[in-house]
Amino acid sequence: MSYRRSTIILSAAILLCGTPLYAAKPAKGTPPRAEGNYAAKVNGAIISKKDVDLVLKNNPTLTDNKQNRRAIVEELVARELVIQAAKEKRLEQNSDVKAAIESSERQILFAAGADSYLKEKPIRDFQVREQYDVWIKNFPKEEYKIRRILLKTQEEAERIVERIRDGKSFADLALQSLDADSAKKGGEIGWIAPMSPATAQQLANLKIGKASDPIEAPNGWEIVEVMEKRPSQPPEFDQIKDRFRAAMQQELLRRYVQELREKASIVFPQD
Repeated sequence: MSYRRSTIILSAAILLCGTPLYAAKPAKGTPPRAEGNYAAKVNGAIISKKDVDLVLKNNPTLTDNKQNRRAIVEELVARELVIQAAKEKRLEQNSDVKAAIESSERQILFAAGADSYLKEKPIRDFQVREQYDVWIKNFPKEEYKIRRILLKTQEEAERIVERIRDGKSFADLALQSLDADSAKKGGEIGWIAPMSPATAQQLANLKIGKASDPIEAPNGWEIVEVMEKRPSQPPEFDQIKDRFRAAMQQELLRRYVQELREKASIVFPQD
């Protein structure tokens, strides 16, 4: 059984016992209220108020109030009891448990290292705005509602084009598409605003309701039909700024890792 599944089962057990995480009322037999700068003591082990704060921080949709805080303490107490029982059995010496602990520690350190670097190199609002302004300048003037049929080879695509021009239904032929999701909808993709100038030009040249010649795609060959077109409606800065910031942070981290690689000694086993 995985440790993640065990955690889920523990939470379920607490629910069945009448002490759900975030419940309004503590369970019968709840330990007496702990005094001092901690939330509870379990056989001498301290559950700190910071532990409770961390649960709230990691669950931003959860309201910070007295009832929820007490319910969080209840689950932390339950977990501490199980942890103590596991230690009595010396389960921390188990090789699988050791590996899981080490993996979790590395994930936490990676997240802390990345977060620390991003705090040292903060991305300012004006930088995000500059990226948005460049992006919006190149945003296509029109967007298109399209459907497509994706095939493995150019020869297959050419045969499908011939059948469409002979009067066969595009929607019926789309059932042969490698794109299973759109195939179920007659090949329909929905509205797109092509950011590639080449793609935008291809779509602009197509007549509405007419299938294209085979077009080479990254994963095969496709036949495209423009169903409708309209002026594009690019998102406002406030709607999309967080995505730009996240992308810029990802690029910062990529460069940081590259710098570390250049300074490091990395050895791979020979095939």
